[in-house]
Amino acid sequence: MEDLRMRKVFLVLLIGIVCTISGCGGSLVAVSGTVRGTQENTVIAGALITATGKDTLTTVTGSDGTYQLMLPSGKYEISAAYQTFKTASATVTLEKEPVTKNFGLSTGSGKVIGTPDGFSYDFELITLPYGVDSRSITATDHRTTASAAQAVFAKNFNNAPEGYCYELHLSSEFAFTDPLAIQGFRLYSAHSADGPFVLVDAAPANLWGKWANIIGEFRDPLLFGTGESYYAIQLYTAEGETPLTEPVALVPLEPLTLKAPANNIINHESGITLEWNPVAGCSFYGIRVYKKQIDNSWTDYEIASSTNTSLVLSGLSPGEYLWRITAIINAPGPNGVWSKRSISAHRAFEINLTD
Repeated sequence: MEDLRMRKVFLVLLIGIVCTISGCGGSLVAVSGTVRGTQENTVIAGALITATGKDTLTTVTGSDGTYQLMLPSGKYEISAAYQTFKTASATVTLEKEPVTKNFGLSTGSGKVIGTPDGFSYDFELITLPYGVDSRSITATDHRTTASAAQAVFAKNFNNAPEGYCYELHLSSEFAFTDPLAIQGFRLYSAHSADGPFVLVDAAPANLWGKWANIIGEFRDPLLFGTGESYYAIQLYTAEGETPLTEPVALVPLEPLTLKAPANNIINHESGITLEWNPVAGCSFYGIRVYKKQIDNSWTDYEIASSTNTSLVLSGLSPGEYLWRITAIINAPGPNGVWSKRSISAHRAFEINLTD
């Protein structure tokens, strides 16, 4: 009996080895490719790839517009989809060898649409501490400021402990004389003026009377980095799309770090000097100081601008204060207007004249 049982165990192990070598149960085959837009030199990141056959599997394209799926051999319907584009699909048969299947996504019937009258746009590139967004850090409503203050008073760090990140704000407007005309925009980004241009996102237009506008806010857009990036816009309709605009090159401002006083310092005099490190290339600095009120709300104590990297505050009454600095540079132009900001983290200090 013992010999018989051992032979059975040996037979099971042998079958397992043979299956491993010969591929019992079926092997996986790669299907991969690139998803591009209609316009030459554009690729679509974040496109949904769906393979339907024996099983249904999905993936999304990476920042270079490429994808890969590992599937059991068989026949599959592969589709590529992204908002504002028509879905593209194709049938592929997977056997032993990898298969390449590229897709080109078009808009409507693929017409080339002209730029609408009055079309203008501008970019704003913002450097700011990681973990917050520019809308909240610059907000003036009492609840938002109080929330920011609570976070700062609860910590003893001096700048941004989690590092810095970037936001890109886009605004555009154009005449809206045809209700079936421009429906929205797409934002593309590249490391080079020659591309390839990667689709960052798409958004609808807002309509008001005979005009339409577009507002977009993108946090850490694809291909963002501390170096130079190029940005271009494309408008789309139900029937087609415009060519990409001329690329606008932008390099984010370096992080703005505060120098003195240290966060949560208690000052026993009625005057204090705020200091920060310079940001190369900025036009001027915006200074914002808040004071805590009896009802725990925060109101503006000082709003100023300066080309210097320090500000002396005098005659301060006892209490808690919150402050931040913004470096600003503007570059107006007929189109592709841009501005850049670098926003510091908040710091807090207390004036105590009794101790």
